[in-house]
Amino acid sequence: MKKIALFIITIILFASCEDNPVNSLSDKASVELQKWKSLGINSYTLAQMRIANFTYSGRYVRIYVANNTITDVRDSSGTASIPGENWQWYKSVDQLFELLIDTKYTKPSYYEILYDDTYHFPAAVSLGPGTAKQSDAYTFLTIELIPNK
Repeated sequence: MKKIALFIITIILFASCEDNPVNSLSDKASVELQKWKSLGINSYTLAQMRIANFTYSGRYVRIYVANNTITDVRDSSGTASIPGENWQWYKSVDQLFELLIDTKYTKPSYYEILYDDTYHFPAAVSLGPGTAKQSDAYTFLTIELIPNK
């Protein structure tokens, strides 16, 4: 009887220790967010591509961020402004982190994340569709971040 009880307790302990990869993704994003925040960068320019089904998909654009808020989105040369209704397709660094931290709730069907070694922001983000809260797939590639001085 003791052996059976010990066996059942062992199974329960191992089952409760199962690592959830989506929670690990969210936890890793929280750690990287703290590294990013420690740099004190609140205003910057991003060169970012969003891959989805909309007009500017697959093209790099320049995203201008001041005080962690997107203030302008322009073409890759930085000369032609992108219409305001298309800004919704792009994310600031803080918004990318929000998307990644929320994966513990949205539970994407797949994910690939690559963080920048210097600034710790999510440089490549690919999230599959998840629960009803996040039914879309997301792919963002950020090739450059230039802090404003």
